[in-house]
Amino acid sequence: MKKLLLCVLVFMMIVSLGMAPLAQSAGAIEAASTTATIQVDFTKTKQTMDGFGFFGAQDVWWGNGPFYSDAWLEKILGDLGITIWRNEIAPYNPVDSSTVSNPQSANWNKQRPMVQALKNKADALGVPLKVILSVWSPPGEFKINSTELGAYPNNWATRDGVHNSTLNGGTMNPLKYNEYARWIISALDMYKKIGIDVYAVSLQNEPLFVETYNSCVYTSQWYVELINNVIPTVKASYPNVKVFGSENMLEGEASNPDAFYTGAMISDAAALNSIDIFAFHGYADGVQATAIAKHKTLWESVLQNFYQPTKKPSWMTETSGFSENWLANGTTPGALDLGLAINSALKYGQAAGWVYWQGSEPRTNAQSFYSLMSDLTVGKRYYVSKHFYRYIRPGAVMVDSTTTDADILSTSFYNDASKTFTSVLINSSAVDKTVTLSGTNVPASFTAYLTTATAGQNCSNMGLVTNGAISLPANSIMTLVSQTTIPFVTPAPTPTPKPTLAPSTSPYPVQAPLKPTIRYITNFADTIFGTAMNGGRVKVAMGSKIANAEIYAGQWDVSMAKPLKAGTKVMATTYLYNGKHSGTKILYVVPAAPNVNPIKHAGGVVAGTATKGSAVQATIGSKKYTSYANAKTGRFNIKIPINKKGTPVSIRCRAGGFYSVARTYKMV
Repeated sequence: MKKLLLCVLVFMMIVSLGMAPLAQSAGAIEAASTTATIQVDFTKTKQTMDGFGFFGAQDVWWGNGPFYSDAWLEKILGDLGITIWRNEIAPYNPVDSSTVSNPQSANWNKQRPMVQALKNKADALGVPLKVILSVWSPPGEFKINSTELGAYPNNWATRDGVHNSTLNGGTMNPLKYNEYARWIISALDMYKKIGIDVYAVSLQNEPLFVETYNSCVYTSQWYVELINNVIPTVKASYPNVKVFGSENMLEGEASNPDAFYTGAMISDAAALNSIDIFAFHGYADGVQATAIAKHKTLWESVLQNFYQPTKKPSWMTETSGFSENWLANGTTPGALDLGLAINSALKYGQAAGWVYWQGSEPRTNAQSFYSLMSDLTVGKRYYVSKHFYRYIRPGAVMVDSTTTDADILSTSFYNDASKTFTSVLINSSAVDKTVTLSGTNVPASFTAYLTTATAGQNCSNMGLVTNGAISLPANSIMTLVSQTTIPFVTPAPTPTPKPTLAPSTSPYPVQAPLKPTIRYITNFADTIFGTAMNGGRVKVAMGSKIANAEIYAGQWDVSMAKPLKAGTKVMATTYLYNGKHSGTKILYVVPAAPNVNPIKHAGGVVAGTATKGSAVQATIGSKKYTSYANAKTGRFNIKIPINKKGTPVSIRCRAGGFYSVARTYKMV
């Protein structure tokens, strides 16, 4: 489960074109108009649709399968009508490795038959399927440790030390940008070999979250660095692949447009040029679906702050948390609310793509919040999605539509290639409505598809309906489709940007390496240990002596002929093979903690051995008692008062100007 960073949101039953009383969707009946007119204006064009889809195979996490069947492929492509399919790039190096160290990440040998079958079925059905890929984590050897970010991509976070795992966060090692770019290219090659031109790629899924599964975090500054140093190399090999991101939470990005990743990309000219699509996840916190009452405001913020200033399309690339109940149950949104969420993204954010979280899971629980299907079993969320997925095809352009009744939500589209007009209507009230679509070139009749709370009414073909006499039941969703030719000018597509940066050949194009770390050193140690960035050596100065240590898997060590004296200054600096070096990490040798004999409560003495000549201190309560260890043997005796059994005594020593670690003993 994704980490909850925010409190559980109170589900507010308000949504509208302006301020629509969604409380009616819970069944409250009030005096309201029973007729509504929707004005459609084909001269006012909005976004061009890329498509709708979901993530994963029939067995979404590549467990025991089946990963696909012809019936399942027919269901998702021919019935539901997906046109976008999202998958994870499994974090192996090389990317097509057959090694499986993390069961979450299936190797390519396991995935390839399903991906190939998906493409073949899409081709056979004439579906213009877009394959998009997201990275949950780079290979572990590309990562280093980082501090956790919390609720914001704080730019005061630090990155340092060894991580070396795809799990539990960590961040990208800047030394590995070029290797990461080549790794992305190898993933695109992998799909290309089976005939798939990947449409778009995301460099990181949810870059704010440290998770027990594959995950990797970035501050907004690191994310911009990543874009600027990886994308030019990727696009040098695949100039037409689009890049989407940051796949952070819609709630954070839209509520604070300057504080998160999208704002950072817009503020950086090179990153803005390299990114093609702004992508958001429809959650408050990574699990809880964004409250329906907030969708209109959040997507309006996306439109105003991100889309309009840049003309770059927006996608929603992951959401879930909607139940199979038709209407909301407390704070949990229902299936009709999923339709309201899609409507808000399309209408108020002018989103060009919508991708649900999981497509299906091989489970018997059809109530799973995370999947549209349970194997081949479908429910109301599936049918609500079908109203959009099946009938709004890639290339359709949203046109302006306004309503005289705030209870009726509408989106209207015209696809000039297929000569198809489509309008999706949602009645959010508990009152039946009669709807008319008005405007120049609006068709006189439509084929209608209807879903309600009724068990058998699931995107059901209602036959031909006459404009002006369209019956829209309470709390329902209806899609109207008409084959018609309309004088229409399709907006020019946003061109894929050409990177302004030339692909870098430097193994470390961004900054000097981080300082190495040095493990705590005592005057009894014969080895110094530490961590550092790969790609060089660590120069270690120990008093008047100097040693060079090679770095292996992010770790280094120096063996000594004899231990260093307490107080010795140790300085370590990382020198990379490309000539860059870090600042210097300084640590001082401290005396080892004394060895202490059992302290008898009536004995009046603490005895043991410590660093020769060191001052040994015993602390009982607020009182301190001191003696010195023998300069030849290291033995010490400290006189103390007689006390009760169990009295704690803290013992430490001081030598070379530094104290040892204090250890506490109880009197016996």
